[in-house]
Amino acid sequence: ENIVLFTPYIFLETQKYSLHFECSSSLFLQSHTCGELRPAHVGEEVTLWLDFSGLAKMYLKKALCDLHPESVIRVKGTARLQPDGQENKEMPTGEVEVLAESVEILNVCHQLPCEIKDFVKYNLRLRSQLVMKIRDDLCYVHGGLWMLKTPTLFKRTPWGAKKFVVPSREPGQFYSLPQSLQQFKQHLMVAVIDRYFQLARCYRDEGSKPDRQPEFTQGLVQYAWPVLVGSNNLLLLLRFVGQIKIGCNSLLGSVLYTQCIRTFFISIQKHLKSKDQEPLKKTARSQFNQVCLPHVLKNHAAFTVRSRPLLGKAQASLVFHFLWVVDFPLFLPKEDDPGQLDSAHHPFTAPLPEDTHLLYSQSHSVHGQHYDLVLNRCEIGGGFILILKASEQQYVLEIILKDDPSLLSHLLEALDSGAHPHGGIAWGLDHLVSIIVGTPSIRDVIAFPKSFRGNDLMSHAPDFVSENQRKPYHISVKWPADGEGNQEK
Repeated sequence: ENIVLFTPYIFLETQKYSLHFECSSSLFLQSHTCGELRPAHVGEEVTLWLDFSGLAKMYLKKALCDLHPESVIRVKGTARLQPDGQENKEMPTGEVEVLAESVEILNVCHQLPCEIKDFVKYNLRLRSQLVMKIRDDLCYVHGGLWMLKTPTLFKRTPWGAKKFVVPSREPGQFYSLPQSLQQFKQHLMVAVIDRYFQLARCYRDEGSKPDRQPEFTQGLVQYAWPVLVGSNNLLLLLRFVGQIKIGCNSLLGSVLYTQCIRTFFISIQKHLKSKDQEPLKKTARSQFNQVCLPHVLKNHAAFTVRSRPLLGKAQASLVFHFLWVVDFPLFLPKEDDPGQLDSAHHPFTAPLPEDTHLLYSQSHSVHGQHYDLVLNRCEIGGGFILILKASEQQYVLEIILKDDPSLLSHLLEALDSGAHPHGGIAWGLDHLVSIIVGTPSIRDVIAFPKSFRGNDLMSHAPDFVSENQRKPYHISVKWPADGEGNQEK
């Protein structure tokens, strides 16, 4: 019989332990894991199948070569030492091989719907370990934070990104999926939960970009009586990063927002061609001022810089560098109505103490207690100290932003119930992991990611709902007609 070399699926060995099943019951398909075999196992009868732990070398009958890749087999055989000169010192199992005595085909793979990508499995395992490290550090190592869960069904508010709505059985009434944890965390602080963290799903109906998708995971650390970021005491987010050895320090530098904008603007001038400078000059001539400068850079210059592919490759070769950006303006002119102000971050951010008096006279000059965390020039998180007094919060909503404060009556009532100073930091877990593993898209670090159009390629969601299924929710749909107008169903 012809003998060939067969190697099970190769995967990066990320665990420092191995699994061993002592029970010989038929419920257990393995006696050892593939990455467990060592010279100490020589002479033992082993039962293996494909697993995550590593690589095992086996000798199988040539007839099995006709099996399609990813078919599932169980191999029983005897472990023995590799012949002299054939050892692989680079592999933990490189001194041992298995001579197969019986092979059971458990299932045959006929056709794969997509390409198997090893790096995605590596990314997901790293993400899992990262999340476990976050929970362990925040719960047991750094101050005993509470880990809490907040609702997924919430109320729609007019601020922030576009939201997904969920119908209820009450006519005309809808829930909204939360786009952030903002209001929940404020209520928990008022409820005398003085420190807590959360890893939660959030939802935003935004356009398709490599670092965005409809549902994403947001991490949050929230403290009562917080210390401002300048003293580097809000670095719980980074401590676990340092322990996985990606080259960051425990103490970070900070830069003023205005200094950051000025430095960035000057540094890109020499890299812009004349045709790239013209949109900047045109915008500057028409409505240039310090307040609108971020929008100019965001819409024109930043796009030009990000479009250089070599820039990302050069960045990937560098060590990871973190930076705080502080002293953001509290308000910016609205894009559709420059005469009105809009929140630069969100309407709950507190002004700097020295700027509080300007809130009632020169609102456009107020700086906020908001800070961004930047990793290799990519924003991965943002923190803030929140407005404490209900009267101040109502003034911001009603007078400055021209919004209806009754939409947040529950929050105003909570602040009036004796809220203490509170603040924290939130970060995008998907974005952070994608930077750590060096992939340009967060879809490479998410299980069951959505497509760029927001579709689930496995279940083909979103899908149509029949009229009978819509009826309990009092929903009618207007379908585009072939002719003029719309037809309602």
